[in-house]
Amino acid sequence: MKNNFWGLIWSSFNEIQGVLLGLLGFLGGIALIRYPFNTSIPLDLVIIVSFFTLLFIATLLSAVNTLLRQKQKLEAEVKQLQEVNQKLETEIKQRIIPKILST
Repeated sequence: MKNNFWGLIWSSFNEIQGVLLGLLGFLGGIALIRYPFNTSIPLDLVIIVSFFTLLFIATLLSAVNTLLRQKQKLEAEVKQLQEVNQKLETEIKQRIIPKILST
C-alpha cells in the first residue's frame, strides 16, 4: 500500500476485485433469470450501473478497513512511546535534576 489516498484506493480495489467479480457474476445471473427483458429500464443498464456502484462501495469499504487497522497499530505504538517517555521523565526528575542542583 502506498502512503497517499489514491495509492490506498488502488490497493483496496486490487484486494476486492476477485471476490466482487464472482459475487457480481452470481447476482447478474440471478437478475437475468428473475426479471423479464421487457422492462421500462433496460436490464443491461441496471446491471452495469449496479456493478460499478458495488465495485465503488466495496473499494471504499476495503480502504476504510485498511485505514482502521493502521490507526489501531499506530495508536498502540504511540501509547508505548508515551509510556517510555514517562519513564524517562521520571528518571530525569529523580536522578539527574538532584545531581545538577547539588553541584
